[in-house]
Amino acid sequence: MAQIRAANPDAVFQFHPGGLGIAFIRQYQQAGLLGKIPMVLASPSMDAVILKAVGEAAMGVNVSS
Repeated sequence: MAQIRAANPDAVFQFHPGGLGIAFIRQYQQAGLLGKIPMVLASPSMDAVILKAVGEAAMGVNVSS
């Protein structure tokens, strides 16, 4: 998260289906990056199971198919 914050990109694209994706989304939100640097996910990284697991942390995440 520190490297992302330091790089200050226009957006972050991540593809981590399953547990790694859940952890990354939660950490990204907890680091305060979600409101500052948009996150874009591939649709397998935000299925119904992951959405239920991350809850409010999914607000503002952009999903692409």
